[in-house]
Amino acid sequence: MLTVSEESIIAASGYTEKAGGYNIFKSGIDQGGCCVKSCEKGYVRKRRWWIIPVFVIILPCMVFLIYAEQYYHSDKAVYSLLMSDEAVAVEKTEYGWIFDGPSEDDALIFYPGGKVEETAYAPLLHHLAGQGMDVCLVKMPFRLAVFGVNKADSVMKQHDYAHWYMGGHSLGGAMAAIYAASHSEKLSGVYMLAAYPSKPLGENTRNIIIYGSEDGVLNMEKLEKAHRYLSGDSATYVIEGGNHAQFGNYGIQDGDGDALISAQEQQRMAVEFILQNKSLSFDADGEFFSATVEGGATLLLDLDNANEDKVWSIIQETDIFASDYSTVTEDVSEFHIIALNDGKGEMVFQCVNGDGTTEEYILRLSISRHQKKLLQIDTVSFKKISE
Repeated sequence: MLTVSEESIIAASGYTEKAGGYNIFKSGIDQGGCCVKSCEKGYVRKRRWWIIPVFVIILPCMVFLIYAEQYYHSDKAVYSLLMSDEAVAVEKTEYGWIFDGPSEDDALIFYPGGKVEETAYAPLLHHLAGQGMDVCLVKMPFRLAVFGVNKADSVMKQHDYAHWYMGGHSLGGAMAAIYAASHSEKLSGVYMLAAYPSKPLGENTRNIIIYGSEDGVLNMEKLEKAHRYLSGDSATYVIEGGNHAQFGNYGIQDGDGDALISAQEQQRMAVEFILQNKSLSFDADGEFFSATVEGGATLLLDLDNANEDKVWSIIQETDIFASDYSTVTEDVSEFHIIALNDGKGEMVFQCVNGDGTTEEYILRLSISRHQKKLLQIDTVSFKKISE
């Protein structure tokens, strides 16, 4: 049996009696001379220290998830355009959706706007695919393209197109431009709808900005400053009466201006501007030929004139397109060719060389029609006819 003084010394040393032995606790003696209660309090304090850092980590995550779940939902009208029809095959994919139209060469990778359900862009993209540019619509983590800037890489691995384009709306357009800035060698163009670049874009891409005159969300001051990041081959289009939200179908967006035209009209004009600025697929025999499309339906075909040692002429015409005039210089014979109808046609050229020998070349054009009246030259081939 311990004496009172011995018990006091042991208690002061941080020992307590338990099952016939003594356990050490880092604690003091309470007013009553017993250390058990204070030891228990110290142990509880030790167990609870982790609550604060866990709370610091979990609370922001919960706030972010609540924020991310407050997004703009697609209008019910879009769901009919997530179904295939005669012109466009629509399919859900691992990355989102593909709108597969008649094009075999051109495809747009589209990043949706921030906190907007990706299917809200189905009307715009279904229309674009039907008019000559397939579209791969990407679903973003938390519906924020900032978390999926490089998703275009996986899209390109799943499809084979001659010309890839990046594009997107609002935050999606800005992130598409960031991807394009470091992958210009893979791309033929960048389309930013109500968006602008934050880094210099490649010189070999066609860079297009499209926005509505009534846009109340787009920062116009930053848009103006961002023009320094556009390459020489670029253009900006303003859709009169359009606003920020009507590139998609998700209702009214906070802070946006009131549109003076319908969403259907705004999207129709956006499609027109996109198609007018897509790269021309030009396949030619020899490096001394070039072709440029102006206004969608006019082709400037430059043929090597070898210091006026060659004479070019058209010896067979077509009812799909025609040459209304030509210009001859010392180095080049330029033929001005206009589209007359949609479809595919062939025109035969003859070249008389300085030594009297002749060669024949065949010009093939593929022409599509948009909005029932607008013609677009899609592909050009200029090949030598084998003897």
